[in-house]
Amino acid sequence: MPPPVPWQRKSSSARARKSEERAAKLDGGTRVPMSGAGHQKGDVRTRRWLIEDKITSMRSFRITEAMIVKTTMEALAARRLPQWRITIAGHMLRVMREEDYLAFMEELDQN
Repeated sequence: MPPPVPWQRKSSSARARKSEERAAKLDGGTRVPMSGAGHQKGDVRTRRWLIEDKITSMRSFRITEAMIVKTTMEALAARRLPQWRITIAGHMLRVMREEDYLAFMEELDQN
């Protein structure tokens, strides 16, 4: 089957919204309206995490210090921990700060 022509492809905003909805469902959270453009920040909120969801069809994705600082500040202001869900050409990754990972693992070990 040939690839869809440009006007039949999903827009990047539709793909992003679908990805955010999937992340919210997987994590038991809610999708933030307007992807955090309003007063609530982030793309997905759970009891524990503020998740920034990034999706690209390209072969790479660059994580910058500014992105880390921005999401971390927004998460801590919302009394949550920052997490990034990054999809690169269909490969889904979760990224978190090492201190949050270690605390999470310690909590798992105690239960």
